[in-house]
Amino acid sequence: YSFNAKIDADITDKVMVRYNIRFVRSDYDAPSYMNDVFYHNVARYWPIIPLKDPNGFYTGDSKVYQLTEGGRYKNKTTN
Repeated sequence: YSFNAKIDADITDKVMVRYNIRFVRSDYDAPSYMNDVFYHNVARYWPIIPLKDPNGFYTGDSKVYQLTEGGRYKNKTTN
């Protein structure tokens, strides 16, 4: 989100007042495992690796559990 405002006022022939303001907010929300290393590791695995084991749990090699249960990375900045 961003908001810009600018006000110019001529008080006299020799005096001028200018006022500028800017508000910027950034919201970032992504899974905590979403980084370059994650994609590199996923690309190195064979596509035949099973998603879940016979008990219904995600296998460690599938890396899907990191996306579904790995948590979130949230960051909010305001300038």
